[in-house]
Amino acid sequence: MKLFLLVSAACLSMAYAGPMSKRLGVPLTAELECREGANFSSDANDCQHFYICDHGWPKLSRCASDSIWSPAHSRCLNKFEAVNEVCGYQPPVPLPTVPIEEASLVGIDEEWQCDSGELIPYKGVCDGYPHCQDESDESNCAAECDAQRCRLPNCKCADSEVPGGLLPAEIPQLVLIGWDEALRVEDYNHLYQQIFKKITAQRRREPRLNPNGCPAVGTFFVSHQFTDYAAVQAIYAEGNEIAAHSISKTLPSARWATLTERELADEYSAQRVLFRQLSSIPGEKIRGLRSAYLQTAGSNFIEFAQKEGFAWDSSYATPRNDPPLWPYTFDFKTFDYKRWGDCPVPPCPTTPANGFWEVSYLRRIFLRDKVQ
Repeated sequence: MKLFLLVSAACLSMAYAGPMSKRLGVPLTAELECREGANFSSDANDCQHFYICDHGWPKLSRCASDSIWSPAHSRCLNKFEAVNEVCGYQPPVPLPTVPIEEASLVGIDEEWQCDSGELIPYKGVCDGYPHCQDESDESNCAAECDAQRCRLPNCKCADSEVPGGLLPAEIPQLVLIGWDEALRVEDYNHLYQQIFKKITAQRRREPRLNPNGCPAVGTFFVSHQFTDYAAVQAIYAEGNEIAAHSISKTLPSARWATLTERELADEYSAQRVLFRQLSSIPGEKIRGLRSAYLQTAGSNFIEFAQKEGFAWDSSYATPRNDPPLWPYTFDFKTFDYKRWGDCPVPPCPTTPANGFWEVSYLRRIFLRDKVQ
């Protein structure tokens, strides 16, 4: 009798739960699509989530800031251009196109607040024409880059010009290896050992070497949650760079666009303290940072980072990828909405920050020997 009741309860429980929709935390639809040869699969419950098919298995990924996954384009697009019927996404009603001079009067695409209080389109900031009544949108704007004044090693224009006047065929291929989020012991023992080391004929692990004999190393943008600081210490001791990626990394992503200097310090400067106390890494060795969700506070973010002794950042995405940008400094104008369609995740820096470097974020997805 007891056995009968137990089996009946189990059957009722399964009937109540309904058909299984996930396996190992992955939607069955995504698993099926990847097995059938798809490159991506959309998430029916979250328009910012999508799955990258890696050797037939879906891996979860998330669009930056408030951009939306657009299956037809196989990439994340802004909320006005994205099309995602899988999750039932409804884009905002398209705004009428009006000259920039009129936009601040009718409230079109309001994203930037003037010192006098009115709102203007973000693309009108530092475009060479005042749109605020107090002209604060043209205050302290970085000038167009002058290649004669901006010279290495302390300055580089935001362009694709090869440094030193070399031809592209004369320079070696440069591969930057970076890692986002938490560092865990299990990742260090398995994944990182395979990436940065090779197994010799004697079954020993030895560092992979560059053609010049130097060991291959990477940069790890570490966030605090789930990080094992023993793994951080081990990674750093092997010559890799550790960079700040925030402590809390809280949602919503839009929060990071409005952080004050004190709040930025609590996230990034305080993370240096954690690295020093828990991984024995000197604070001055943490020179780089990347903003959570690639959402920054624009000029305030770069000014804060430079003031706190950081030397470089890697938070700003760019559509300029053919050819791609070299790392550049913020001495001169780096973003131009009208000319290049730059700044996909506003706000972006508009004021100069001499000698502070940016390694642009260009997302590349490798699919069956092709680059997406």
